[in-house]
Amino acid sequence: MGPSEDFRITGSTGELVIEHGRDGCLKLFDGAHPAGQVIMEAFPGKVDSYGFELHDFSLAVLEGKPLQASPEYSLGELRTALAMYRSRPQ
Repeated sequence: MGPSEDFRITGSTGELVIEHGRDGCLKLFDGAHPAGQVIMEAFPGKVDSYGFELHDFSLAVLEGKPLQASPEYSLGELRTALAMYRSRPQ
């Protein structure tokens, strides 16, 4: 079992663990990687990436341009997050 950190997704063959939030990394813990394998690390400018989303939204509001991520695409992201939330232990 991986270390207890910020966020954890537990599956039938392993776990994904997010360590240290935006400044941390995503690790996979499974039979092949009992000590954890880094899947994704924080990168310079990651926190600043929200500026792109805000800019995209402002262009939609001010100039009527379509969003880069359509509402249909975003709904899929929301459904995934909601399923994760509902699957947490009570």
